[in-house]
Amino acid sequence: ALDILARLSSPFAVVNFQFTIGASIGICRYPEDGASFEDLFSAADTAMYHAKHKRNNYFIFTEELRQQTQEKLEIEQALHSAVTNDEFHMVYQPQVTSRGRLFGVEALVRWRHDSLGLVAPNVFIPIAEDCGRIIDLGHFIIERSIRDIAAIEDSNDYYNLQLSINISVRQLLEKGFLESLTEVLNRYKYPSRLLTLEITESLFIDDFDYVLPLLRGIREMGISISLDDFGTGYSSLSLLNRLPIDELKIDRSFINNITTNPRDKLMVLNIMNIAQGLGLRVVAEGIETEVQSLLLNRHQCDIQQGYLHSRPLEFSDLVEYFIGFTSPAKSA
Repeated sequence: ALDILARLSSPFAVVNFQFTIGASIGICRYPEDGASFEDLFSAADTAMYHAKHKRNNYFIFTEELRQQTQEKLEIEQALHSAVTNDEFHMVYQPQVTSRGRLFGVEALVRWRHDSLGLVAPNVFIPIAEDCGRIIDLGHFIIERSIRDIAAIEDSNDYYNLQLSINISVRQLLEKGFLESLTEVLNRYKYPSRLLTLEITESLFIDDFDYVLPLLRGIREMGISISLDDFGTGYSSLSLLNRLPIDELKIDRSFINNITTNPRDKLMVLNIMNIAQGLGLRVVAEGIETEVQSLLLNRHQCDIQQGYLHSRPLEFSDLVEYFIGFTSPAKSA
């Protein structure tokens, strides 16, 4: 396999042009990985797609990969009826200002399947995106989250709770996304100024020119835009300067060691300085200790989110949380 990759990577001359190509190679073994041609081909094909993640590489099929593939297939099949069977539900993690006031919540989806049990979001969401079920799931998340928080707003007008919802690439690029979002907001009479859509940097890798007008249209509706997991992907100052965003969300991987690792602390403080210089609201997630919270407060971090303040709550628990919260939030 290495010899094939080396030979293919040598430049090829065609007329007056030089071409360099690569390959992804999947390898399986007989009879360990299958007794028939179909089984062997399937195993080699699975290994090849695994090799594609690193490009110009090879991968040997393993029993672990077989199990992973089988689990992914089971989840993918179960996803097809999960929305219609009402297997998903929402939980909400409160967000608190630097002054200790309630600011809003982030909506987080959960899935409990009869046979698969509780499936983690970081497992089923990428599969939903790959197989196209993220569209139906996205509609559910938007509709259910806005309905729930609007109900709390109706009974507690003084809260003015900000609702943050994660939006995937495929969801945002869906035809009629803005019209559908507007219809849900109008149906539940939830003010667009209280809604924040969280997006990730992956939106801009291939579709920047297409996505930019969409984001501008969202902001014209009065909806805020948050750049989620900042610093973990392809972040750049030029990107920040060009995007119509209102909020920067610092990934929990930086917050984890902010009090013990000087480099992580410096990274977080620099991100906050950049955001504040651009007039962006700063949200730090994954806060678990009082020391982390105090450090962020000293450097004017606007919003905090994490288990120190509250775990993600079921809707009924969220209502109780609001009732027991002594400092109602004010408008952003």
